[in-house]
Amino acid sequence: MKSNRTISYIPYSFVPNHTPTIEALSRSRLSSREFRLILFIMRQTDGYLREEDQISPSFFYTKTGIDKSNLSHALKRIHKLNIITITPGQPPTYSVNPPDTWNHSVFVSNDEKSRQNEREDSSKMTKRLVKNDEKQIDPKDNLKITLKKTRSREDKYIQGRYGHLVRR
Repeated sequence: MKSNRTISYIPYSFVPNHTPTIEALSRSRLSSREFRLILFIMRQTDGYLREEDQISPSFFYTKTGIDKSNLSHALKRIHKLNIITITPGQPPTYSVNPPDTWNHSVFVSNDEKSRQNEREDSSKMTKRLVKNDEKQIDPKDNLKITLKKTRSREDKYIQGRYGHLVRR
């Protein structure tokens, strides 16, 4: 049985092996601008078999669409995290550092930091509730109890400020 499909020609393209860098980027907590800048610098350097490349702000804007006012902030941040190296010049020279030299905070998000703070705050609130003889409940149960309270006001608990129950 003969197939009617035709095989189209795929033009040759050279892509350097960036496996460790791509894997590190996939685990990183970077903004989309920072991510695009790193990929563009990788393209301009290793994509053309160079260690580093001089890139002007207008060329960054042309290729990534990142406005010049946001460009400097994003470049400073990824430089501070030791993801890229910037050598001063006119225009500056950029290169991407190996992932094992990147700052560890690249992989920790602000959400994880805030979750840890929330856990600490939550445990403090629980201790305070226990001290004041108050009962903490799950938010889903809180909705059910609130609905019950609107129907009958003879419950022995009332809803507290933080969604917990306070004994009357």
